Amino acid sequence: MIFANGEIILAGEVTLPDGDGPYPAVVLISGSGDQLRDSEVAGFKMFAVLADELAERGIASLRFDDRGVGGSGGDGLAATIEDRAADVEAALELLRSRDDIKADNIGLVGHSEGGMVAPFVANRSDGTAFVALLAAPAVPGAELLKTQQLDLLGLAGAPQDEIEQYQELQRLVFEAIATGQGWDQVTAASRALALQQVEGLPEGTRNALGDIANYVDVIVSQELTAWQSPWFASFVDYDPSPAIAALRVPVMALFGELDTQVRSDINATAISEAIAAGDIPGYAIATVFGANHLFQAASTGSPDEYDLLRPEFAPEFLDFLLPWLTEQVSPR
Repeated sequence: MIFANGEIILAGEVTLPDGDGPYPAVVLISGSGDQLRDSEVAGFKMFAVLADELAERGIASLRFDDRGVGGSGGDGLAATIEDRAADVEAALELLRSRDDIKADNIGLVGHSEGGMVAPFVANRSDGTAFVALLAAPAVPGAELLKTQQLDLLGLAGAPQDEIEQYQELQRLVFEAIATGQGWDQVTAASRALALQQVEGLPEGTRNALGDIANYVDVIVSQELTAWQSPWFASFVDYDPSPAIAALRVPVMALFGELDTQVRSDINATAISEAIAAGDIPGYAIATVFGANHLFQAASTGSPDEYDLLRPEFAPEFLDFLLPWLTEQVSPR
């Protein structure tokens, strides 16, 4: 299925329940990175599985490839939070135009960064029925990334001096984004850290890399491309809390207890505070114990563990989410 946001062509897939429509529906909004419509990570097709679960409960869904991947055009790194929101609005319009969809009963389900995009869309798109935020950041992007880096380095057992180097590099990146200056210092710090990491590798692994200088140049170039992109600047600067507080539709927020990418304690508290500051008609906030960022049953929550896990949701996640969604789409 092809649809468009202006000149940007987007490719997606609608999953329909059995039986006669029209059906209530949701748009599934992916997290950061180049995500295909299924949001597949280490063999776990998160959105494909969720779409099937929703269809079994009479809810249709639309999921689509991010800009620049799969069948979608454009460039993901050139897309700001606002650009991503416009893509979701185009997806909403597509659903509303279909005879087999209830145009007045469509909600948004956003995972990770998609959970930052969903409230933004709901606040400027009339008719969004509800919003579900899955492992969604509720603190400014820079704060989220600082915590994420510390957690991941801690799980990896990084020594304190290496952690401090990463923190200093991150500080330089954020400062360069804010001022437009200092990218030479960022480049130098990035190269120094990459060289240090290469030197710490076993000799056989290091030899397999070939030309070390060229290898490091590639790494630094890739990092700078991401850090200097419109997407990264918009992510670092964006504070999701005001958009959450401004919502006027029911909201559910779910977190994974072991999530090392969007910390459950910090972000659940921030969402609770945003909701308390607003006038939201109904909400539910819950943490799935023993679950990671993808809501799989996990041991540590580290992304390094993804390949070892069963490609399925923790049952408690579906037990929280599906009844709530069913309640939202049921006739009142």
